[in-house]
Formats: sequence, C-alpha cells, structure tokens
Amino acid sequence: MSPFHALALPALLFAGGAQAATTLVFSVTENARESSHQLRISPTQAVLWSADAGKPDWVYDTASDTLSFLDHRDHVFTNLTESWAKDAQQRVKQSMAEMKKKADEQSKDMTPQARAQYQQGMDMMRLAGPFLGGFLNAPARTSMPSFRSAKVADIECQEVRVLEKGELVQQLCVAPTDALQLSAEEKKTLDGLLRLSRVLVQQNAFYFGFATPKLAAGDQGLAIAVKEGKDGWLLRSREPAGDEDFTIPSGYLEGRIPLPGIP
Repeated sequence: MSPFHALALPALLFAGGAQAATTLVFSVTENARESSHQLRISPTQAVLWSADAGKPDWVYDTASDTLSFLDHRDHVFTNLTESWAKDAQQRVKQSMAEMKKKADEQSKDMTPQARAQYQQGMDMMRLAGPFLGGFLNAPARTSMPSFRSAKVADIECQEVRVLEKGELVQQLCVAPTDALQLSAEEKKTLDGLLRLSRVLVQQNAFYFGFATPKLAAGDQGLAIAVKEGKDGWLLRSREPAGDEDFTIPSGYLEGRIPLPGIP
C-alpha cells in the first residue's frame, strides 16, 4: 500500500481570475513537532515562511538566480549561487588535499604514538567532513521512481524511493510543476528555485548549517509529500497571495561562509 494513500487532505483552494502570487501551504513534522510552512511564489521571487516564527527562512530571487538565507537573530543574510557552490567545492577539496599532504609529510618524523594520534585526527576530520568541510564525504543518495501514483491535496504525484547505501531513507510523492496551476511566470520562478536547490544539494552546500529544503528532493518536479523516518513534509493547500514581494530588511548585513582558501 502506498505510504501516501492513507492521507486525508483537504482539496486545494483555487482562486479565479488573475492573481499577483501564489502561496503553497505545507504541514511539516520534524523531531515530533508539527508546524506550518508557506512557500510564496511570485513572478520575481519565492519566499519560504515558517508560520510559527512569522519570518521568512530564505528568499529566492529569480533575476539573479540567488538563494538568500536569513538569520533574524543576528540580522545577517547569506547568498548562495550555483557558481559559488561549484567554486567553493573545488577550493575546499584543494585546500583539504594540501593540508593532508603537509600533515603526511610532517608525520614521517613522528613517534609511533604521535602517528597514531595523527591518524585518529585524520579519521575524525573525514567523519566531520560534511559538517566542517561542507563539501566532503557527503553520502550519495539514489532516487528510484516507481510506477505507482498517489493523490495529495487533489494533485496526482509519482512515488519515489530514495536510497542511501542501499537503505531506504526517504519516500517522496513528486508532482510536475505544471500540475500546480501556477501562472507561467510563477512556474518559471518555482522551476528556477528547484533547479538551484538541487545544484546546491548536489554540491553539498546545505551542510553548512542550512536545512536542505524538502521541496528540492524531487528530481522531476516538486515533492509535495515527503516521509523520512518520523519526519514529514506535506502540501495542504494552494492559496492566492498578495502582490507585495519580500525585501530583506535594511540593517541586515551580508554574511559569508568561512571556507578554506575562499576570501
């Protein structure tokens, strides 16, 4: 039986006539805690709001193809782009390789006890790579689409199983963006957001303390349902939104992710 067939969800809410933007409302379960997230999509940007916090987590700008993460506590925003992620990955790998080469040369003159401690430190670095080095040693995931489909909030989606080292880690239900009844401009924004998010995930850029958006999980569309252990992400409704785009508040400073070899 499909893990999504048992979902009893309300139908999507469709507004007639032209609208300035569309909001997709998701129910999120994480660490046994339920919350609501809203993804507002306009022709110029996409903004993910945490309903509990009442403030956006990140903003995608269509024109610059940039995803900006917002830290409201420290009043900082951090921009991630495709070119930054690919350049950063290469620089981190080069820097880590140079550090290892230098450490290996220095270890030649170590005592057996010091060499054992050095090797233990290198092993710790490899284990901590996804969190400290960011782009290193992230486990690869494989998506396996099935021939089964389900309906979530009256939208038909295809079920996808995600494996990591041969073990099932995620179950998705992915809908093509055409099925969301967005305007052509809104669909362009969402498609751009999904493409950039997948690039960042592939480059492991989200290991720098940024939660990987569940909406980037589907390879061929939007994951409108995600099950990962006891956690989940579920589309509840589609609603019209106002015409006012979000602007990063004045006084927020641009932050930078500290990486080896990157100014």
